[in-house]
Amino acid sequence: MSVDYKYNFKFIVIGSSGVGKTSLLSRLIDGTFNTENQSTIGVEYLSTVIEVDGNPVKLQIWDTAGQEKFRSIAKSYFRHAVGVIMVYDITDRKSFDDLAFWLNDVHTLCDPNASVTLIGNKLDMASSRAVTTSEATSFANTHQLLYLETSARGGDNVQEAFYRATKSVYERAENGQITAKTSTTSQAKQNNDGGCGC
Repeated sequence: MSVDYKYNFKFIVIGSSGVGKTSLLSRLIDGTFNTENQSTIGVEYLSTVIEVDGNPVKLQIWDTAGQEKFRSIAKSYFRHAVGVIMVYDITDRKSFDDLAFWLNDVHTLCDPNASVTLIGNKLDMASSRAVTTSEATSFANTHQLLYLETSARGGDNVQEAFYRATKSVYERAENGQITAKTSTTSQAKQNNDGGCGC
């Protein structure tokens, strides 16, 4: 069946190992949370559709591994990404300190006008918080990032975070700041487009 999407955006999800990237995507796409999630090996591909201003927008999402040994593999998927979800764990100080490192990769490798959304995950564990909301907000403002705190476990703000990220990229595409594939093609063509994306 042919589905017409207003845009077809390439998104990447990045951040240190164990911050909950895969859990956020499971919550977004399947509405589920699995306490047994294993660390992502290399890169995994998922897709979903989010509606912006009444228009269906397809997200091609690359879930990247956070471990150092997979960094070089993950980096090859940054190219042409117009949406970036950068995740840290609010209970893990090091995952926050690593953000500058990830952001450098984004600026070096992604579309220069890519929209970056910062997510502080594990809001359900706020009693063990190691990074204050004000500190993270300040970091986001300094680097012109959207910022939300989420809980993949509870579902708090997960849909909202991806909606805001998609809307930000959508507005940049409408303004001509980024070039995104428009899709008025068949599902078969969609599947072909969903290959490597490199």
